[in-house]
Amino acid sequence: MGGNKDYERFRVIFIGSHTLGPVPLIDIKSESEIRKQIFDSKKILEQKLGSPVVVFSYPEGRFNDKITQVVKDAGYKSAVATNPGKNSVIMMFTS
Repeated sequence: MGGNKDYERFRVIFIGSHTLGPVPLIDIKSESEIRKQIFDSKKILEQKLGSPVVVFSYPEGRFNDKITQVVKDAGYKSAVATNPGKNSVIMMFTS
């Protein structure tokens, strides 16, 4: 395939973001640091890929309402989380 335009046209996978580092968002007390982790990871991937990143994966599958709202504010269309031993959780956001 010849570049990002073909990737967009024939997309069968989505590249989503996670965070900048290994610390689960649920363990970060500073809202500004949570925002940085979510917004900046998206921005970096979008710059490298040249296309929108619309899927977020919650680190360790752990999140709360505040984190979910920041994910929505960042412009993600959906988010995923794991539930060990059970099915994954997928959240679809509407604008």
